[in-house]
Amino acid sequence: MAVAFAAARSTVPDHSRPQALVLAPLEGPRAPGWRRKSDSSEALVKGLLLCASLASAAASASRQQRPAQQQRRLGRRQRSRVRRSAGVGLELPELAIGTWAWGNRLLWQYTPEMDDDLRRAFELCVERGACFFDTGDTYGTGDLDGRSESLLGQFDAGLPAPLPWPLPSPRRPILATKWAPKVWMLSRESLVESCKRSIGRMGRVDVGQLHWPPAFFHESQLLDGLGDVYEQGLVKGVGLSNYGPQGLRGVVNRLAERGVPVATAQVQFSLLTENNDAFVETCLELGVKPIAYSPLCLGLLSGKYNEEGATLPPPPRGWLLGALSGDANFKRLLGVLDEIGKGRGKTRAQVAINWCVCKGAMPLVGVKNVIQAEENLGAIGWRLSDNEVLELDRASRAAPKTQPNPVSVP
Repeated sequence: MAVAFAAARSTVPDHSRPQALVLAPLEGPRAPGWRRKSDSSEALVKGLLLCASLASAAASASRQQRPAQQQRRLGRRQRSRVRRSAGVGLELPELAIGTWAWGNRLLWQYTPEMDDDLRRAFELCVERGACFFDTGDTYGTGDLDGRSESLLGQFDAGLPAPLPWPLPSPRRPILATKWAPKVWMLSRESLVESCKRSIGRMGRVDVGQLHWPPAFFHESQLLDGLGDVYEQGLVKGVGLSNYGPQGLRGVVNRLAERGVPVATAQVQFSLLTENNDAFVETCLELGVKPIAYSPLCLGLLSGKYNEEGATLPPPPRGWLLGALSGDANFKRLLGVLDEIGKGRGKTRAQVAINWCVCKGAMPLVGVKNVIQAEENLGAIGWRLSDNEVLELDRASRAAPKTQPNPVSVP
């Protein structure tokens, strides 16, 4: 049985000591009517669990006798394992795939004729292990509202069925969506209904996220609804988007009182945003996986729009790219990306994405075709050196910033 480590949270979280680890099955609850083959198998399992419990108790007693420095070292290792599991029984990959462009005519010039390219890019990412796909219930413009969720559900349903155990099967994609906190969503039930509509379009939702902090008085109701969808088994994990460190901590503590772990938190995160170190540190402390959306800043960090003869995309994206592409400090940042990339046989975009990985985040990159997918997949499986990260940090601090980031807001 495939398993992953999950954090066992108490009703009042205590981040001063390592949390206990338990094994959580990835494939979800057993089918109705499932039974073990024999009592002897059940006895064996119980015996193994008893031995594990005794070993854990012995290890706990031994830890009390260890020097304080060794104890702290052990605590850091255990917390690291919890962070990798993101607090729930979901194994998160190194790279996440965003689907904002799927159905968006305004910013990304989507047309239904692109669907075959999108499907091939989806299948390539799944095959190569980038199997976390993020969408939103408002992704899609005009009459294409919800198109992104629908396409993601269609592509997932078209994958080959998993082979029976114990034959090896490809990892099942993790489908994540975000629910916009619309002003008329005044009750916890309204978020549960949003979740059910997303499931209708996608087939399932593995991770459900609140898209941004509600601007009005209904945040507590929607957070209650976020806990409800987890408790009702509609999702495997919950997450947040566009929350700063202080807001993230408050939500994690609130949901922990119900035993609901927060799996992910995403913010705009690139070399052209404010410093995100405090956000990442808060995530790691709380056992939440940080996700970096727009790691290429709408394609600006690829440098392709600064090349001679390049044509800017239509407004409004073209306005932002045009305003920044001529900045001297931005050009200097592109030069650093280019220099590091040439030394490693990587593109500027791959270096910019890998910088996010080195900062402790899971980059969330958009794909519209196989060529983009191949380039983005080339950003993982390796690491920039410490000196290269520092060089990029220096260039980033001098470069212009695109827009206010929620990490700078409580």
